[in-house]
Amino acid sequence: MFRAMDYYNKEKPHRGTLKEWSWKPKPKSATPMDCLKTCYAKEEWKPVRLSQEAVDLVFLKKAKRIVDRGRVALNNTFYEHDAMMTLNTQTVQLRYDPMALDKILIFHEGAYLCEAETVEYSSMKDMPLAKRKITEKRRKRKRFAEKYREITSRAPDFREYSTVPEIERTVALIGKDRTKRVQEQEEIFRERTPEELSDEVAVLDERTTKIENGKWKKEIGKKPLPERPGFFLTDYERYSWIARHEMAGGSVSEEDVEFRDAYEISMSDDQKEYWEVVRECG
Repeated sequence: MFRAMDYYNKEKPHRGTLKEWSWKPKPKSATPMDCLKTCYAKEEWKPVRLSQEAVDLVFLKKAKRIVDRGRVALNNTFYEHDAMMTLNTQTVQLRYDPMALDKILIFHEGAYLCEAETVEYSSMKDMPLAKRKITEKRRKRKRFAEKYREITSRAPDFREYSTVPEIERTVALIGKDRTKRVQEQEEIFRERTPEELSDEVAVLDERTTKIENGKWKKEIGKKPLPERPGFFLTDYERYSWIARHEMAGGSVSEEDVEFRDAYEISMSDDQKEYWEVVRECG
C-alpha cells in the first residue's frame, strides 16, 4: 500500500494538478509531491499536526435535535444539561462517539455549548441517590425563583397600597367596636313605652315558665353560636363570650378553657354565684 501511495504521489503525473498550477514557470507535467514542494518554497505553506483530541472531534458523528425542557433525545436515550434550559424548542447540533454514548457534545449556532450526560432516574430503593436528586431539585427551584425575582424586579409596581398607618387602622377598628357597643347599651337602657314594657314582661314570664318546666336549657342549645370578636377589650368580655358560646352548645379552644378556669379562680363568691345562675337560666 505504501509503495502504491509513493508511486501515486511522487511518480505518476496528474493532469488535475497541472491544470490548477498557478506558479510560473509552469512545468509540462506535475505530481502531487511537486505541488507540495512548490507550496513549501513559494507560499511558505506549512502543515499543522492536529492534537489527538482535535482529530477525535473531527471524526465524531453528527446529528441535530430540538431541545425539550433542557433535554435532547438520541437513540431513545435522554441527555440533559442546565445550559440547555434556555434553549427550549430550539435546534442544537450533537456530536457523539457511537461506542461511548454516556456523554454527548452539544453545539449551538456553531459554537460549543456543553457536554450533556444521560438522564439519571432516581429510585426510592436507592436512598442516597434519591436524596441527591431531591437536593438537586431544590437547588434548581431556588435558582429559578432567584432568576424570576431578578426579571420581575425590573417591572414597576402599579398596585396602590393604603397609606393609613397600621396603628390608625387598629384604632379605627376599636372605635367602631366601641360605637357599636354604646349603641347596644343605649338600646338596653332607653325608656320604654307602656306597650314595649308589656311585651318584655310577657317574654320574661314565658321564660320563667320554661325554666320551671326544665325546657329552657334544651332551647338554649338550639340558638346560633355567638361569633367570636376580632379582639376583646377586657378579660370580662372574653369570659362573657366563652360563657355564652358554651351555653349555646359550642366548644372553645384549649387556650380559652385555660383562660376561663384561671378567670373563675379570681372571681369573688358573688360573681361565681351570678354566673352559675346565668349558666342555669340563660
